[in-house]
Amino acid sequence: METPAKKRSKRTRKISPAKLKLAGDILFKKLGGLPGKCSGRMDRKLFRAALMDVGVKNVVDYLEWAEKRGGYCDCEVLLNAMPR
Repeated sequence: METPAKKRSKRTRKISPAKLKLAGDILFKKLGGLPGKCSGRMDRKLFRAALMDVGVKNVVDYLEWAEKRGGYCDCEVLLNAMPR
């Protein structure tokens, strides 16, 4: 029997650049532009909501993608992870 970790490692981890851009635009609007001061909340609640708004089903993969690029909170996703 496969463990959940093994199932997860077999899953494809595709990140759609188009959905990522749309989610970034939504996140930017939800944050009211680039914040001058970060809340420091590491839950990325707004980024998760933005991903779901654009129809992303593999939200965890996008969160991992953002973490690898220094996006640990909503503002860091915009400042560090999103392509410019």
